Amino acid sequence: MRAPLLVLLAGWFGIVSAQDIPALVYHDIAETGTSDPFAVSREAFAEQLEYLRAEGYTPVSLSLLGKLQRGEAALPEKPVLITFDDGLASYATIARPLLERYGFPSVLSVVSGWADGQRVPPEYRGKLLDWDALRSLARTSGVELVSHTHDLHHGVPSNPQGNQAPASITRRFDAGSGRYESEEAFRARIRADLELARARFVAELKQPPTGVAWPFGLYDEVLVEEATRLGMKWQLTLDRAPTRAETLPRIHRLTFHRLRNLRQFADMVSLRALRREQVRFVEIDYDLLSPQDPARFEQRLSQLLRRLELLRVGGVVLRPFSADGKQAYFPTSTMPFAADTLNRVLHQLRSRLHLDHLYLRIPVEATTSAPAILAEDLGRLNRFSGVIVSDAREPSTGVFVRRLRYHQPTLRVGVLNGTVVTADAQFVLREITATSETDTVEREARKWLSRDSKAWFLVQRDAATEDQLRDALVALRRAGAAHFGYSPDDFVAARPRATDIVSTLLAHTVVRHVD
Repeated sequence: MRAPLLVLLAGWFGIVSAQDIPALVYHDIAETGTSDPFAVSREAFAEQLEYLRAEGYTPVSLSLLGKLQRGEAALPEKPVLITFDDGLASYATIARPLLERYGFPSVLSVVSGWADGQRVPPEYRGKLLDWDALRSLARTSGVELVSHTHDLHHGVPSNPQGNQAPASITRRFDAGSGRYESEEAFRARIRADLELARARFVAELKQPPTGVAWPFGLYDEVLVEEATRLGMKWQLTLDRAPTRAETLPRIHRLTFHRLRNLRQFADMVSLRALRREQVRFVEIDYDLLSPQDPARFEQRLSQLLRRLELLRVGGVVLRPFSADGKQAYFPTSTMPFAADTLNRVLHQLRSRLHLDHLYLRIPVEATTSAPAILAEDLGRLNRFSGVIVSDAREPSTGVFVRRLRYHQPTLRVGVLNGTVVTADAQFVLREITATSETDTVEREARKWLSRDSKAWFLVQRDAATEDQLRDALVALRRAGAAHFGYSPDDFVAARPRATDIVSTLLAHTVVRHVD
């Protein structure tokens, strides 16, 4: 890439705030183009390194971050951490020579089981570094090796419907007994794997791993506790959040997926894409899934997936309780559960549609009797982005949220129709009724945005026509709302009509940002 374009990109994309430490994670560096959506070509990688150099970024090491924590060093003006997952041979043959040319340090995570030749994915056979190559890298200046676990990249059964989910975070479902793995058994399994990973590092590399990159970026406090106990201080995740000095030793990394050009890279490393994300979502009536009728449930779930594909939304809100609030759609000892279907729904929304924003609406009555137990039952068996609560200041809600974060460390909490964001909540979700008075909708939205520019809005359809719903969404965009959706979406009757609502729902809101 020519220098003039690099200069142009610098002016276009801004700079990183002094607090932010962009952390990048690569996988394979390919000689040429590849069908692997996470791979980056040699040419693109070289352009990206040149961009970092030209724009004054200073790649940092884990060692430097450790000194920062101890008060022995300061961050450079524009730091960036460069990491590679999986221990692929292209790191040594392509990436490392280019990094060395620029004097850039990097971190490589290694799946010790794969280095031993165990359970290697078909697409990685013949492409991984062996222990001899890893020993050479361990002696190389500017290279830091961490664990990527020993054997936690495979799937295990996660629900009665037979879905497979990452072994590193999933409490296994046993179809024979109809039970989920206990917390004691789960912890023991994680501990055994991490102990073996550490032992293999010590045996082969003569050094223990100082950190761990969690498989698929997923983790909870059980994993953190076990890794920390073994001296794996650094916790490398894929959380959708910036890394800052105060988040260390947890490092949130940005991954490459179908990266098309240098402009996208500049957008990513500056954290601009993360800061300026706009979320559009729908709320669905869980009872429409007919969760108590297995055959109809699967049919309705397929309908929901097809519907959401048409709408192209980035998020979904679910209420995993019956309409009367007396039964749950996940196993819990705090109330009867009507059917064990929530894990299946969330799994399909994530794996089939790759939705990043899955929120559960939690009615206040659900958390009044045993909030910690409800949080334990919900959080340990299901993966979701956040919850929406009625009042974050309610003591039982606070207990619920804090316990839920043990199993969902990246949990985001929205307060329904709240006026302020509390210590336990990250955003306010305002409900607005769609009416013929669109000026009223816009005024109401502007009022709340003047108090909180990051407020979310949920338009209630009620008796509104589809034209009124569409006009209400346009009014929210005119008011400057970046995050909004509507409720309910009738995915069975396909209302509102997708052709009438998609362009309005997805249209970008022009928001003035101060970077």
